[in-house]
Amino acid sequence: MMILFLALIQSPLEVTSNDGHFKLHIQVAPQPVRANQNLRLEVEIIDLPEGATVRFDAAMPDHGHGLALPFTLTQSAPHKWVIEDLVLHMPGYWELYVDVTWDDTTERAQWSWEITP
Repeated sequence: MMILFLALIQSPLEVTSNDGHFKLHIQVAPQPVRANQNLRLEVEIIDLPEGATVRFDAAMPDHGHGLALPFTLTQSAPHKWVIEDLVLHMPGYWELYVDVTWDDTTERAQWSWEITP
């Protein structure tokens, strides 16, 4: 018997940063999202501050750990990034986030997914 852990994620997803300085438009593939599946996220950052750096990560705060496998974050065009080989390796509550740093400021855009049995 095989048990699938999956979630249908609204795509495109729109996320506003915590202090409202920028927004993310995120395309997710494939759908539905399953545990232990290679995901591709295409992220466009609206109102990205000039000269900013971008960082992505994900974690399961209820379990106290992050991702088990490395992923690739690549800038594909101005204001656009691609996250490839993202694997949410187990079912449960996941927090995903993009940190944008400019000057002496770091601001986070964060969203969550529940990968359910």
